[in-house]
Amino acid sequence: MKSKAFTLYESLIVIVIVSILVILSFKIYKNQEEKTLGNLYAKAYKTLNTACYNVLQLVVEYNDEKNLEYQEKGISQAPASELKRFPNILGQNNTVTPANLCNALVGSEGFLNVNSSDCNITSYTSFSNGTTDTSSLTPSFITSDGMKYYITNYSNTSLYLVWVDINGGRRPNANIFVNGKRPDVVPFLIDKEKGVVVPLGIPAYDTVYLKARVLYADPDLDKDYSTPMTFVEAQHRAYNSKIWTLDPLSKSISLSSNLLKGTVSPAQKSDSNCSSSGYDTARDFPPCMVEVSTFTK
Repeated sequence: MKSKAFTLYESLIVIVIVSILVILSFKIYKNQEEKTLGNLYAKAYKTLNTACYNVLQLVVEYNDEKNLEYQEKGISQAPASELKRFPNILGQNNTVTPANLCNALVGSEGFLNVNSSDCNITSYTSFSNGTTDTSSLTPSFITSDGMKYYITNYSNTSLYLVWVDINGGRRPNANIFVNGKRPDVVPFLIDKEKGVVVPLGIPAYDTVYLKARVLYADPDLDKDYSTPMTFVEAQHRAYNSKIWTLDPLSKSISLSSNLLKGTVSPAQKSDSNCSSSGYDTARDFPPCMVEVSTFTK
């Protein structure tokens, strides 16, 4: 009795079908992974940005009330020693430190939903940051959604540097590409005067995490914003590679490349609608602004 077997032609058909299914499955997995990563990043950015804005409003309200007290005495403004600075609230002194920011975000008047926090101890969490394998940062805390936050000063004293592990303890625990996987530990800058959160690192170059647009100030233009692009590209196009004192979103242009390892800087382009001729970067707002659009799909 003869046994039946696949012919070579039939075997090739099966191999082709299986290969197609594997490719489709991998693509679906990658798309879902990128969507999840983008949504987590968007959540971290919005959460941190909103919390810092609310802290800043408390500072502004406190200072307005204090200035009003002095104006009622015939003095135009309260002395600087009696005014608060972001992020100091509720009796904190005017020393601006990472611990003060941590306390403002997660303390009794904090704006983050935290299930574990201690702003006074070092959290020994290993992740690759391109220069060393271990970062021992303090202060740190974990929000109720499992995201881990680590706050430190940046070399520029007007900025905080905040690392967020957006998927908690799950791998790859890196802020650079590891075996083709995108980073899950993402950095942000926070301006110490205005409390504005600035995207940094690979997410600023990769539209999987977020996109940005250039907003034009010229009222004669038919369209008042550009097409979507990466955050860094929008920075260069809007600010002409200058740092504008009144706009914190311009500040990360000149930062250390150590935080951007594994990325390629965009060409130094400027938008023709954003000429900065005649503007003072210390006194004026720039002729164009950048709008961050967090991930949507």
